[in-house]
Amino acid sequence: GGRKIEYKISKILNEISNYDLIFIQENWKYKKLILDMLPMHQLIFGEERKNKFSHPSGLLIGINENIKIIDYDEFIYKGCNGIIAHGSDCFASKGFIYLRIMFNGQKLDIYNTHLDSGDSIKDNITRRIQLSSLKDYVIENSVNNSIIICGDFNMDYKNSLHIKDFIDQLELDLLLWDDKYFLEKKVDYIFYRLDTSQV
Repeated sequence: GGRKIEYKISKILNEISNYDLIFIQENWKYKKLILDMLPMHQLIFGEERKNKFSHPSGLLIGINENIKIIDYDEFIYKGCNGIIAHGSDCFASKGFIYLRIMFNGQKLDIYNTHLDSGDSIKDNITRRIQLSSLKDYVIENSVNNSIIICGDFNMDYKNSLHIKDFIDQLELDLLLWDDKYFLEKKVDYIFYRLDTSQV
C-alpha cells in the first residue's frame, strides 16, 4: 500500500541525502516528503505539463545548497504514445530538466530525463524522436562543457542503435559504478563527458 511505498522512499532518501547531486524520475506524489527529507539541497522539480490533462514530468534534480546554479531550463517532449495501454505515457509529461552549475570552480551541465515507455513500434519511434530532441538540445547548449546526462531512457543499452548513436555523437562515456552493475535489461543510465580544457 501507500505507507509501504512511502517508507521505502523515505529509506532511499535517507541513504542518498549526503550526495551533492541527486536525480529522481517518476516523482508525482512525494514532493512534501522529499522537501522534508532533503533540507540541505536546492530541489528543482519538473513543473511544466504537456497539456491540462497530463501530470508534470515527475523529474527532480537535487543540488547541494552550497553549489551555485547558473542556468535552468525544462523541456517537455512533443511526442507521447499510450493513453490506456503502452505505458499510458500521454498522462505524464515526458521531458528533461537542464541545470548549469558551478562545481569545484568549473561549469557543469546536468540533465535528468525520462523517455516514453512501452515495447510497441510507436513507442520505439517516440523514444527515438525524444532522444533526438535531447541530443539536439545538448549540442546547442552544452557543446564545450562537461556534462552529466542521467535518467530513465527505457532503452536497452546493449541492443539500441539509437542509444549508441546518442553516445557517439555527444562523445559520452557510461558510468559503471561497481562490479555488480550489469546492462542486461537495464534502462536507467548515467552518461558523462569531461571538458578537459577546464581541468
